Amino acid sequence: MGIEKKSSFIITDRVEGEAVANILLKKRDKGFEIEKYGEGAIFYRTSSPDILLVESPQIEVLHKAVEPYSLGHLKNELRNLSKQYDALIAINESRDREEKFVHALSILWLRQYNKNRSLGFNEQEIDDRFAEYEKDIKYKGVNNISQHIANIGIKKAIELYVTAPDELFNVLK
Repeated sequence: MGIEKKSSFIITDRVEGEAVANILLKKRDKGFEIEKYGEGAIFYRTSSPDILLVESPQIEVLHKAVEPYSLGHLKNELRNLSKQYDALIAINESRDREEKFVHALSILWLRQYNKNRSLGFNEQEIDDRFAEYEKDIKYKGVNNISQHIANIGIKKAIELYVTAPDELFNVLK
């Protein structure tokens, strides 16, 4: 999320695309379980830079597509945790992995569909956009994962995300 200066006195947040979800945990004898999972609306702002307007819709669709797998992995991990602090860390790590995976796929999508400037962006604009990811801890490593996915193929990457996400994310270690 960026900060955009509107005047010398007003600063507002700029949200390109953002989906909201709430998780309510319940402590069990052994571990935690997700008692309630609530999805919210996807927020989308049309005054964002053009490259973000093009990128954001498919990112939010991809989040919805991989969410069941992210939640499945998280549920399995929560079963073995005894401390609430560890459960919160697991939730954050799960969210961060999903963010990295989805945005890595987005990089490949945008590069593929912008060949010959068909979406209207030059290579420098694309490179600058994806360099921005590395400045945010939440997205750091997205470009490495994107390159890894390009090497192994999207089909294999999706298979790994579903069945063995640790193997997919080994490139970040």
